[in-house]
Amino acid sequence: MLKSELIGQCWTVKSRVMFTHLVDKHRFFDNELINYMTLSRASLAKRSEADIEVLKQEQAHMFQYLVQGISHEQQPKVGDSLLVE
Repeated sequence: MLKSELIGQCWTVKSRVMFTHLVDKHRFFDNELINYMTLSRASLAKRSEADIEVLKQEQAHMFQYLVQGISHEQQPKVGDSLLVE
């Protein structure tokens, strides 16, 4: 369970989000359910920028997950820290 530092709401982790075209560059962890997604970008330049950003985030130990609210339908707020409970 993840709990918001800002508003106290909680979420469960459904799966890790990975991108199909970066599968050979993603960092994998044991026991994670993975949801593969395909990025659609208007141009190769924008896709390249997005790829660089995703890989930078992973190098900084920031990973993308699909989460579901516990007793609510809200998504975490941008900039909020979610703590493992």
